[in-house]
This record gives sequence, structure tokens and C-alpha cells, in this order.
Amino acid sequence: MKSESAAFYERTRDRTLRAMLLSGRHHERCQDAVAAASARACERWDTVRNHPNPTAWAMRTPMNAYSTDWRIWKRESANPPEVIAQPDEHPVDPYLIRAVWSLPRRQRQTVALRLLLDF
Repeated sequence: MKSESAAFYERTRDRTLRAMLLSGRHHERCQDAVAAASARACERWDTVRNHPNPTAWAMRTPMNAYSTDWRIWKRESANPPEVIAQPDEHPVDPYLIRAVWSLPRRQRQTVALRLLLDF
């Protein structure tokens, strides 16, 4: 039987990763940020479970980690992924991805949160 935190991770992982990819540009680094946030959620499950919007917490945490790490990396790739979707969902239009990637980082995060997570 899965723990409550593991079930939460499975429910939020894919949407969180897609939003991270739209706002962050580096696939591996986005995956790392989502995985690190998941580990933090498990460690602090009582806090996350009682948060007014646990999904928002799960999304904000990897974005914060990515932003902090980005200051170290200093550069982002100029090539967006071709598709941001899972097989059972509709992909995000590649033209939209490129348009979003032309925005400053904070605006990309805002669009990703609104477009992919309805925040």
C-alpha cells in the first residue's frame, strides 16, 4: 500500500514537470528540481498535507530550487523541447513554447503555472 505522500507525488509529478519544463528550459535540471521537491514533500508531509493548496506547494518548491540553481548556472539553453505533454494528454503547441521561452524567467513561471496548472 502506498503512503499518502507517495500517492500525492504520483498525482502531481507529471503536471509539475511539464510546468517546470515550460518555465525552466533544462530538462534534466527540471527533473532534478521536481525530484528534490518531492523528497522535501515526503520529509515535511505533515506541513504539505495541511497546506491550503498542497499542489501549489509542490509546484512552488521546485521553481524556487530551480531559480536558486539558475543563479549558479547563469545560462539557459536556447532550444525548447518540441513537446511538453504526456501520451494521454494534449501536447502544448511548439510555437507557444517558443513564445513563452522568449519571456523573462519570472514571466515564464507565471505562464507555466497558469497554463498547465490553472493557478
